[in-house]
Amino acid sequence: MSSKSATPLSSLSSTMKPLNLSNFVAMTLTLDGRDKVTKIIAYLSRLLAFYYSSRSPNLSSRLASLKSALQMSRKPFRLFKSLNEVHKLRLLHSRPHHGPGSAPSPGSLPLYKKVCQAGKIVGLCGFWAADNVVFLTRGTPFLHPDSPDDRRRLAKRAYDFGARSYFVGALFHMVQGFVEVRGALEALRGHKRRERQRAAAAAAERRGRDDAGREGTEADTNLHGPPGPPGSDPNDDDDDNATAAGAGGRSSMDEESLSDLHLRLCSSLVSLFKAICDVLVFSNNVGLWRRLGGKPLNEAAVSVAGMGSAATVIFNKWPRV
Repeated sequence: MSSKSATPLSSLSSTMKPLNLSNFVAMTLTLDGRDKVTKIIAYLSRLLAFYYSSRSPNLSSRLASLKSALQMSRKPFRLFKSLNEVHKLRLLHSRPHHGPGSAPSPGSLPLYKKVCQAGKIVGLCGFWAADNVVFLTRGTPFLHPDSPDDRRRLAKRAYDFGARSYFVGALFHMVQGFVEVRGALEALRGHKRRERQRAAAAAAERRGRDDAGREGTEADTNLHGPPGPPGSDPNDDDDDNATAAGAGGRSSMDEESLSDLHLRLCSSLVSLFKAICDVLVFSNNVGLWRRLGGKPLNEAAVSVAGMGSAATVIFNKWPRV
């Protein structure tokens, strides 16, 4: 495949296994994959409940109950998940960072990326811990078993804290996503610019060889008569083969580099899309839209954003070649 025919989608599709039942099952066997499939069904139930709220209140109520049950069913698998974030934070802290003016060392991260990842991890750590409290009060009367009112108040405080934590983490994630998409686009533009410069240099080199060849042919004609038929000089094949081999080698290297840049851009766009979806959902959960506009975000928009966020995780968990 030539570099002109390569696109970000074609580079991405070449790394993924086909869309079939066996690969879907392999994806759902992962904890995150199964959790996000359940999340999509829950948000789809929420969307349908909103759609039927004025058309069929009874069906809407049943769909809302299904959504609540699916959301609660995900919570037991998140117990102590905040420990994963603590471990990630320790690993991140052990990695060096470099600023804009300093040279990167092996394994180091840009300072902006380290700060954004730390903010995201801390936000998720608070969310998982609060989500565990919600499960232990709403899903099971483990905390305050003899006081339903205390359980409800504790669950409400934990839910609000978790929503704020996730919202802050998603903001850090979104900032990182914008910076990485911008960097990927700049790298892709730089690659295309270098490609045009190499093409111009190669064209100039060919013109120079053609001019030199014409001058040499004229000199040979004056000394030895007209040249023989094309291909009669055995050295011509060697020169052509060497030129073709060099061009082919450069094309292969450029194609590999272009494919890597396409994958980097796609990965950055998917990550940014997830962050935007999470910001939309949790800005509504913390009441930001009600404070700004006097009413919460439309239920359809929240449901679609929730399904979009889950779809990106399913995409990332899909088996690769």
